[in-house]
Amino acid sequence: KVAALYENGVTSGTGPTTFNSNANVTRGQIATFIVKAEEATAYTELTIEGISNNTIQTNKGTYTSTSNTTTIFSTENTNALIGATVKVKIEGNQITGVNALTLNASGTASDPKVFNGKNAAITGLQ
Repeated sequence: KVAALYENGVTSGTGPTTFNSNANVTRGQIATFIVKAEEATAYTELTIEGISNNTIQTNKGTYTSTSNTTTIFSTENTNALIGATVKVKIEGNQITGVNALTLNASGTASDPKVFNGKNAAITGLQ
């Protein structure tokens, strides 16, 4: 669980590659943890590499979609989503929410890239 704190900038450890899990935490350190944890995002940025059979291959691993994200990550959208950058909420190995989506695929008149969100919610859009 320390890795998640490190990845989200909540702690940096006692050195460049170490954590002292047996040391006492001071009031100042715990206050810093709380403030940084509140500021840390709950979303992970991924690049889509492929989609098939409800499975999303990314630069950071393979995930499945849930009922909240199936319409976004449908095989129908694969051509438009290859190379796309997404900020997603991950629980276990499932993508449970999408905060941002940047489509990077370039289409042409003879090879259009079409994305059909089917009324899906992307929470970061305003």
